[in-house]
Amino acid sequence: MSVTAHYLDEEFKINSLLLDVSILFVPHTSANLASETLKIVENWNLQGKILVTVTDNASNIVGAIKNGLKWQHLGCFAHTINLILKDAQVEFSCLVEKVKSIVCPFKRSTAANSRLMECQVTSGKDAKKLIQDVPTRWNSTFYMLERFVELESCIRTTVALLDADLPHLTAGEWKTLQLLCKALKPFEDATTMASG
Repeated sequence: MSVTAHYLDEEFKINSLLLDVSILFVPHTSANLASETLKIVENWNLQGKILVTVTDNASNIVGAIKNGLKWQHLGCFAHTINLILKDAQVEFSCLVEKVKSIVCPFKRSTAANSRLMECQVTSGKDAKKLIQDVPTRWNSTFYMLERFVELESCIRTTVALLDADLPHLTAGEWKTLQLLCKALKPFEDATTMASG
């Protein structure tokens, strides 16, 4: 568990200070998280100086702050957007799974990846690898889709040349991916600013 303080100095400049990073050897219950947080606050003599606490949206830490410590709580903006967009992706999960099943062989096979790179260079583009998403971060799915759409013509060509048993996307599915990337871009910008 890490605790960071954000505060204004005498010139009203925003400052951030890492107060502590703790390894918890006890269950991560609300009571234990509240107790550990209070120790850190007391160690820094910050009792009565905390205006608001921002955490992820896990029920144990929210309970620790709201119920255990009785502090004002705000959910992390980037984490909240991540949760919303993970839920929203259910609508497009079949299409995203199709993209993953095409990306995966390119990540595993150096021959397939080399062919994709060659196609890009032949087309006068900078050679870029496909991106595999990470289940816990919606941004990684966005990056995967964005790169996939960016390399559409080379992916189509390379998949045809590989003669592999990969799914084929329809023209409508490619268009949906383009629109999905366009719709998700502002959220990616917002979460990058919020967490950066």
